[in-house]
Amino acid sequence: MSTFSIAAMLNRFQIVGTVAVALILAGCVTVQERQSTNAAAVTATVSPTVEAAESAVNETQSDDSDQNGRLNEIKSYLDDGAVGAAYEIYLTDTDRYADNYNVLRRLANALRGQKRYLDAIDVYESALEAAGNDVEKGDIENYVGLALHDIGRYAESVEWIDRAIENHPSDVFRSNRAVIAKKLKDLKSKDDRPSDLVVYYISRVNLDTVARLIQKVSQYVEDGAENIYLFILSGGGDANAGIAAFNFLESLDVNIHTINLSLVGSAATYFYCAGDKRYAYPYSRFLFHGTKISNRELLSKDEYEVNILTHEILEDTVAELYTRCSDQSESTIRDVYLSREGRIASANESQILGFVHSVKSSYPEIEGADVFTIHKLNKNFP
Repeated sequence: MSTFSIAAMLNRFQIVGTVAVALILAGCVTVQERQSTNAAAVTATVSPTVEAAESAVNETQSDDSDQNGRLNEIKSYLDDGAVGAAYEIYLTDTDRYADNYNVLRRLANALRGQKRYLDAIDVYESALEAAGNDVEKGDIENYVGLALHDIGRYAESVEWIDRAIENHPSDVFRSNRAVIAKKLKDLKSKDDRPSDLVVYYISRVNLDTVARLIQKVSQYVEDGAENIYLFILSGGGDANAGIAAFNFLESLDVNIHTINLSLVGSAATYFYCAGDKRYAYPYSRFLFHGTKISNRELLSKDEYEVNILTHEILEDTVAELYTRCSDQSESTIRDVYLSREGRIASANESQILGFVHSVKSSYPEIEGADVFTIHKLNKNFP
């Protein structure tokens, strides 16, 4: 064997021996660490792996302490009514509080109490995941249902309360469900009601046409319509029929919109004034004048006296009606609008006087409404 080979072999034995000695010494050090009671010695001889383990334990203990502190802080804020501050702490790390059912439930209830319904629902759902039994689950599901009810989402509300009843049958939950289900039913019923009504009144004012107006509008109001749009083209007619139409329309608990199509005059102005909102097309006109007395030559003395009394009563009624329907004083109404000559006013003038609320040329809000026309012409129309 050459000198080179012998030297190489001895070198290998030396390396193996060194490794063996190192392993033996490492074992001795480990035993010494286990037996030592000196904290400084342990710290000095501990391996990097042990250091990492001890660090992890310390961090866990620190996290637990921090979590308890944060929970106490949330509780403290809730005790003081500082709901927003408590919620902000919760948002910093929602996972940290995921298993604290009571705190989450209390926080969600406080948010709901402040009408922060969506935030409350978010926290309720976290509390639901932390719930430990069916009673707690049912409790939270009921609260979610109530919060959804608060924001008008009745169908979802009923679904959540059904889940609450399934998990925890409760008379309180059933009562909540009954109330919300009725609201949902009423809402669906309202959605099924007929559409609004548009009436085109193109006729002289008389008992026949006013009776048809009353019949049709009554039908829709009874069925639940909420808006009546009355487009009027009429030069007037029977004053008593006009007053009757006014009395009827004003008595309704719906929104009445009256619109001057072209000409609203005399008796037609009476029920035009019944509109909660009164409109006119730009080139519309209004005709105002006093009431007339029947020809004396055609009446007996008694009939004429009754006619005079009736005329005075009607004149007073119209004066009051026009005063309510405009910005004019009663004296101005009597002197100008109920004079023998009367007055013709444009749409813009009538708006200035207060008879018209708005002058416009389109009414997109009536799209989809049912339409009914009262159309009766004669040789004296309009």
